[in-house]
Amino acid sequence: MGGFDPTVIYIVVAAVVDVILLLCCLYYVKFKPGKQFYGKPVVPPGQDPKEFALNELQAAFDSKNPGRYAGALELALEVKVDMSKIPCVYSLQKNPKTFTIPKVQRGPSVVTAQLCFILDYTGSMKEQIAQAEQSCRKIVEAVRAFKFAHMPDATVDLEMAAVGYNDWDDKTASLKRPVVFAYGGKEIMSRHDPNMSLDEFNLGGKFTKDTDEIMKWIKQPLGNGGAVPEELTGALLAATHLPWSAQERLAVVITDAPCHGKAYSGESHDEFCDKETGLTCTGTPEVPLLKLGEQNVQGLVDVAVNHELELQLGSEATKHRVGHDGLLWVGKPSSKPKVSVKRPAHAGLDEWWEQAAEELCRA
Repeated sequence: MGGFDPTVIYIVVAAVVDVILLLCCLYYVKFKPGKQFYGKPVVPPGQDPKEFALNELQAAFDSKNPGRYAGALELALEVKVDMSKIPCVYSLQKNPKTFTIPKVQRGPSVVTAQLCFILDYTGSMKEQIAQAEQSCRKIVEAVRAFKFAHMPDATVDLEMAAVGYNDWDDKTASLKRPVVFAYGGKEIMSRHDPNMSLDEFNLGGKFTKDTDEIMKWIKQPLGNGGAVPEELTGALLAATHLPWSAQERLAVVITDAPCHGKAYSGESHDEFCDKETGLTCTGTPEVPLLKLGEQNVQGLVDVAVNHELELQLGSEATKHRVGHDGLLWVGKPSSKPKVSVKRPAHAGLDEWWEQAAEELCRA
């Protein structure tokens, strides 16, 4: 839940501490969604199995290929390769139980929070929207009931907003349903124009503390929707213009379809999209997502990606960056690495720890 828990720090999980950790690492790189699985390599006739396994591991490590590394690691365990020779791969993860927080009340007794629901109102969402009120109420209750480890007596003062979206298709227009619309704000009813300015997605909008009022707004008629991709990016743009001001800022997207853009969907795209990119006038979703990030609207991430750190192995310190797959390719065997991580959280959200945190870790 974003910056709610200041006790969370990052630790490094060694992949070669012992057989259990090796198997854990094997599971991570082999079955993590999106990884290519190569399978266990077959030892060619006449070759030494241990030497072949080590060569395969090194080749996989050099190419930073998780799938190939997993297969080679499986073979290395089977032929009992000396673990001190296996190149290390690490996963940088959050550890919520690293420190014991003093039981004292520091900071405000009330924490302000804002929550925005971003909802798909296309025709295929009939059942989902019917269930949305119940789901949204549960989310609201969970946020309001949240307890802080370092502020046990603090309560959450919550405000809610909502942004809805359809698509630019003729049927939605004939149903007189807007393309993008904001609670307490404006709506876009016009037809698609490739020259439409992103400023037109500043629909205003407001936050409210009245749960019943926001739930009543959610019960709106659906549009139609054309092909599978919908105007999610436009809704994200509208969300960036909400009057965000709380200490904690959250957004929840409820949808059954991807945004426009051939980079984000393998489905066919509507006739109003750019033929090459599949994008509408709102462009790529990265633009509003980065803007929301700058506004501190964020969620919980358990695995660090693209994150810089310094790793201490014995007397040697080296700088590394965690890859997009969450893996840290180090290479040198070590069961007790020490990592210094530049903390991703803003200093204002975490008064308990320094911006750099060291942790000697052994999982």
